[in-house]
Amino acid sequence: MFTDRVIAALVVLQLQLPHAAVAVLYGVDRSTITRAVHEIRPLPAACGFAVPGHAGLRLRTLKGVFAYATAEGGELRLDGTEVRVSATPSNAASTASSSGAA
Repeated sequence: MFTDRVIAALVVLQLQLPHAAVAVLYGVDRSTITRAVHEIRPLPAACGFAVPGHAGLRLRTLKGVFAYATAEGGELRLDGTEVRVSATPSNAASTASSSGAA
């Protein structure tokens, strides 16, 4: 069912759960979840991203983001920090503290 695929994909995208874990929850194969994510992922981006305080303005491309920042006199910063994720319990505390989680 389409709504199930949308919900499963949004769970993966929002919570960053592994596809295999979501597949177990839904009782399907991991490849089914992977396919759903690949189908659903482009949909929110196609709608663009809203700009707070500017009703109706939606930024749909990186070029649009730069143009908006230039027009508003804003400064763009890219965060290239690598976040290491590990499934081992021994690294869980250090991963959480380095990502800012408390």
